[in-house]
Amino acid sequence: MAIVGGTYKLNSGHEIPLVGFGTYQIKGQEAISVSIDAALGAGYRLIDTAKAYGNEKEIGNALQEFLPKYNLKRADVFITTKVLLTEGDNRKATREAFEESLKFLQTDYVNLVLIHYPGAWGASTSNDGSSNATYRKDSYEELEKLQAEGKIHSIGVSNYEIRHIEELKKYAKVQPAANQCEFHPHFTRNELREYCKKENIFFQQPSGYASYIDPYGNPMQLMPQQQMYHASAGGGPMSIMPHFAYMSHHKFPVVVPTHSDYGPPAYHRDDRRPPPSTSHRKRSPSPYASNGGDYKRRYRTSSDGRGRPEQSFSSSRDRRRPSPSRHRTSSRR
Repeated sequence: MAIVGGTYKLNSGHEIPLVGFGTYQIKGQEAISVSIDAALGAGYRLIDTAKAYGNEKEIGNALQEFLPKYNLKRADVFITTKVLLTEGDNRKATREAFEESLKFLQTDYVNLVLIHYPGAWGASTSNDGSSNATYRKDSYEELEKLQAEGKIHSIGVSNYEIRHIEELKKYAKVQPAANQCEFHPHFTRNELREYCKKENIFFQQPSGYASYIDPYGNPMQLMPQQQMYHASAGGGPMSIMPHFAYMSHHKFPVVVPTHSDYGPPAYHRDDRRPPPSTSHRKRSPSPYASNGGDYKRRYRTSSDGRGRPEQSFSSSRDRRRPSPSRHRTSSRR
């Protein structure tokens, strides 16, 4: 069966669709059922979820209901899920989390399982601390065991920088098949993408519309920038980011999961109306701002009492500053 958008052969030997449907922030059985039904009907054959999304059970129910509707079998869809690191026994936690995923998704195998983030979720320690290095090692080695048992087809990582993959190479018996990281025109990750290409690691993009959380905790996206290009009526501005990522496959393998968290449905229907401005509101700094991957932000208070972001960097790897009107906090989807 031909897959819309084509596929890419992972280093594990398995084929992954280049275009997929992400389920970040889709909650509740009704919303999941409507989304999965529409996705399968539109030709999506990759479903991307994660333990942190809290919707695996609903996705499992929806697949059981809608796969027969489109004359599909389990083997016709590619399921990706992700496990979180914890401050504790990550061998046990990884296995327990994965076994629960199998139960919720109502399947006896998962196509791709990723370590969601290189640090323990919610931990106060640095991602490069010795504890997190141990957590990463224990979790990845447990995924290798699960793959050897036939319960996972391919294993990989998410939000890993080059230094994390170099560390992994010292103990991994199985090369990661994929690295899922933020990627869009304002954050092209050229060095990381070149590295993944050289190492034969599939570079997977989870944020097709450049959605992010601003320093004040507000969900934002790059709609104003997209609108400058006057996209065709057939796709509208929302088509710019997916096309950018898909065309990038000609140089780097990229997948484009389409999430539902990019504003109310009205913004998808009316492609000339940007999200409402919230610049007049008094806000407090985002709780995520100090824990945003490569970027760390600190705040000062201006004379009008409104928090203003000042930016510092935890790494000299990338000193590009985002536009003053759009402060990006690195995504951890």
